Amino acid sequence: AKFMVRVDGFPGKPDILQPATITTMITRSVPSSNYACGWGVNNANHWWHTGGIPGTATQIIRSSTGYCWVILCNSRSNNANFNGALDNLLWPFMNTTTAWQDIDQF
Repeated sequence: AKFMVRVDGFPGKPDILQPATITTMITRSVPSSNYACGWGVNNANHWWHTGGIPGTATQIIRSSTGYCWVILCNSRSNNANFNGALDNLLWPFMNTTTAWQDIDQF
């Protein structure tokens, strides 16, 4: 999460990348795809990256609403629906949350 807040393009914390670099990072490789330089992107201006090693699953997400979050799991399912279910885990909460504390969360 600390990494994401330093490359998210939001004004809360200074980014470690130049704006042009962030734009390149999230520009779709093929206009109709949701893939950009290792990141998933969509028309809602959300960015994400998934990954893991055997026995783990991870997601890092930057929403267009100003929130970034990370999900780390110490296990992984072979079920084809697992990544989608993991992605859907926090969106209902994030879409209905009220403002967070106005303090530095790090």
